[in-house]
Amino acid sequence: MFGDVHINKNGETQPAGERLRELMEEIKLMDETGLDFYGIGEHHRPDYAVSAPEIILAAASTITKNIKLSKYAQLIAFIILEIKYSTTHAILSKLTPVQ
Repeated sequence: MFGDVHINKNGETQPAGERLRELMEEIKLMDETGLDFYGIGEHHRPDYAVSAPEIILAAASTITKNIKLSKYAQLIAFIILEIKYSTTHAILSKLTPVQ
């Protein structure tokens, strides 16, 4: 289960927030069915919803019991931290339901 967004038959790209919510359900199901490890990578591109895996893993830790959660890939060290902070904020806003 990856963080790539899906494209429907009409060529419309799935909203990132929708994909992130699906990802949470997928990780929960993996835990319930006995999978013992889930790792997710980090990508900064429009076709991939997960640019801050630590946020995804933190959210997943609240809905799982046994599965080990981990980052699966690490960005090279010279990536600018500003990107990371703005990305983290954007991901959090998509995971949080609008009131």
